[in-house]
This record gives sequence, structure tokens and C-alpha cells, in this order.
Amino acid sequence: ALLDLTLSSGVATPLVSGVTACGSLKCADATPANIVDAFPPNTSTAKDVYYSFTPAASGSVTIDTCQPLCAGNPCPQSDTVLAVYAGYPGALSHIAAPWQNDTKFPVCSSGINSLAAGLTFTAQACTTYYIRVSGHNTGTLPGDFAVQLNFSPTTPANDACSPLTTVTANSSTLFDNLSTSLHTDGPATEQIFNDLWFKFVTPNSPGGPNDTTVEVCRANFDTALAVYDAPCPTSGHLVAFNDNFAGCGLNPLGINPIASYVQFQATATHPYYIRVGGHTATDRGCGFLHVSSHIPTSFALPAAGSCIAAT
Repeated sequence: ALLDLTLSSGVATPLVSGVTACGSLKCADATPANIVDAFPPNTSTAKDVYYSFTPAASGSVTIDTCQPLCAGNPCPQSDTVLAVYAGYPGALSHIAAPWQNDTKFPVCSSGINSLAAGLTFTAQACTTYYIRVSGHNTGTLPGDFAVQLNFSPTTPANDACSPLTTVTANSSTLFDNLSTSLHTDGPATEQIFNDLWFKFVTPNSPGGPNDTTVEVCRANFDTALAVYDAPCPTSGHLVAFNDNFAGCGLNPLGINPIASYVQFQATATHPYYIRVGGHTATDRGCGFLHVSSHIPTSFALPAAGSCIAAT
């Protein structure tokens, strides 16, 4: 059935922010129980169809079935249910609440379709969300319906050097600079535009040469990256800087040879400040900030003593 995700290879129809999509459940079937981790109440065996949305930036998504017209034709008072999932077709998990709605509150404006569903959720950049539109297990099957999604990007909290986002050593953090301001808070000696700021503290363990790596090799745009040893730094605090690292175009790092990668010897328990952005004023996108620090190269051997058989 069109739009169904009943198979692992199923494909959902993409939604465009601000554009009404016309759909129908007349020829749909029901999603098998093993495809998603949960269903809204009274919809586990209902006919359903799926849409998808992948925001370029993080922000707020509002979706509803309030729309009165499809291609200029009036839509019926369809009693629909909405649910939002993430993951991939064949293994979808519902997002954090609110993730489902049966009857929109407040009801659609001007009394249009009081049976419509609607909800608002926070979306992360470059993450695909799957929107399920269904009827109920029992009752009248909703036929045609009109669904509309509206997306509003939000400016990241770490757009400036203060406040910034704290990350842990040996972690990966999703980021995007689609909605950042053009300004640069760091020294002009490092040309980084549309920047974001992060902080991490190295572990309390001995390090060595190049014991700490900071990279954004899986970013989908032309990046620049700097690490400093002071907050909101001025000149003289640069630890490492990189614009293009060819190794980022090789597996297992990523597929982007114009992404950025630095290594340096870090001091244990010392805070470091990471600045990530674009190579030019027009370079924006999303990616993962990966930080690894003080990872042992070998395991310590136990003290001499009697052998104990493994159990």
C-alpha cells in the first residue's frame, strides 16, 4: 500500500514545511507489531500510512490534520491519530513525549475538523522522523485527509562562547550551525564562521603525545575547528587548529575530506574549549563532534600471584 512501512525496505513520503500533503487510508493496511515499539491507544491494528521529515537544523515541529483543503477540494472531517517515531524503517522507536495525539487541543481554528490530531515536538538536525497517520482499531475508517507540517529552527544555546555546551571525553555529540549567527567569538587568527562552542575536561589519567583527538569528520559541510585552553579566548590560547583534513575522507573516519581533525597532548583534568564552524560565511550544516582523550593503549597487567581460572 502506498506510503506503508510494513517492510524493512518501506519508504515514507517526505513532508515539506508549510506545504499541505493530501493522503488517504482507503487502500492502506496496518503496521505489523514488530515494526514500531509502541502504538497510540486503540490504533494497534488500524490502517495507517507514513510520512517523513528530516530537518536541516534543530528546532520545533508542529504537525496536524486540521487542513480543510487538498488540492483545492474540501477534506472530510477525518478522525485521525498521529504518532512520531525515529530510527529506520523496520525498527522505529517513538520519540520522547509528546509523541502521539488523537484529538488536537485546542481544536483546529474556525471549527475546522474537530476530530483532527495535532502535536508539537522538538527535532534534532539531520535526524529523520517518521510520522504515522492512522485511524482507530474500530469505528469509521477515515478516508482522505490533509496533513501539514511547520518547522521553526531555533538558535543553539552555544552560539556564543558563553554559555557553551559541555561534552564528555570519548563521546560523540550531534551539532548543527544552520541557525547560528555569523559572528565569530574567537581570535581572528582562526577563520571560523557560524561557530559553536563546546567544553570538555580531560580525564584524570596520564596522557602522552597526541593523546587527545577532536574531529568532525562526519560533518556534511566544509568545516573549521579550533581548540583553546581558556574560555572566550583571546590570542595566545590556541592549542590546535585545522581547516581541511584529508584523512576525514577515508574510512573509518568519514567521507568528507574538507572536514576538520586535530590531535594534541592534553593535561589531565584540564578544561579545553572547542570552536566548530564553517570555512566561509556560507558554510553551514550538521555533523558529529567526536572527542577522545586519554584512551589507554594497553591494559595494565595484574600483580604477580597465583593464577585464578576464569569462570
